[in-house]
Amino acid sequence: MKSKLLILFLFIIMALSLRAEARVPNKLLSFAKSAIIPGWGELSQGHNSAYIFFASELSLIFSYKYNDVKADNKINESLLYAYNKAHVSCKLNDEDLRLIVGRFNSSGYNSGGYNESIVNQAISLFPNDTEAQTNYINNNVLSDNIYWAWDTVADQNKYRIMRKHSNEYKDVTKALTGAIIANHIASAFNAARVTKNTGQFSISLNSELKPLLNYQIEF
Repeated sequence: MKSKLLILFLFIIMALSLRAEARVPNKLLSFAKSAIIPGWGELSQGHNSAYIFFASELSLIFSYKYNDVKADNKINESLLYAYNKAHVSCKLNDEDLRLIVGRFNSSGYNSGGYNESIVNQAISLFPNDTEAQTNYINNNVLSDNIYWAWDTVADQNKYRIMRKHSNEYKDVTKALTGAIIANHIASAFNAARVTKNTGQFSISLNSELKPLLNYQIEF
């Protein structure tokens, strides 16, 4: 009996210390909604800023997709051009190899060729050590199955320009990725800012006269 009276006394103290109608802003839910889909949290609150974030998201995604497709198309065009004008003997799946093909007029040991540059590097690095030169050359020259030779310098320069254009589109997609992330973050914090108070504390007793602290959220 004494324990129940003590519980009842504590319940009364808690009831006095907590306002039964104390309202708590449900900002976390709105924050999460807009972090997933910009504008969702604002829309659930009936705030017009939702449409701004929705429109921004759609515009950014469309721009990203457009530039991503353009970048892929430019890359494919440059590769096809290299196969035709430089007579590349292998698939240019590696970005480093694509770069090398643009920098050197051929893969061989002739003037301006990639393997010729490796020989020059070996001599420069190990001027008095022929064994070290040989090891360096053997470890870094391209094998015979990797071959290219540009028909003209103009063709090589055009390939470089095509690669530059594809990289420019890729840079735009990177910037747009950052903008999309920023839009999600901005919308999430804005949704939390405009959220109305939707949570409510209440206190009740169970059948054993033990106090229960409840928190209700309206969706």
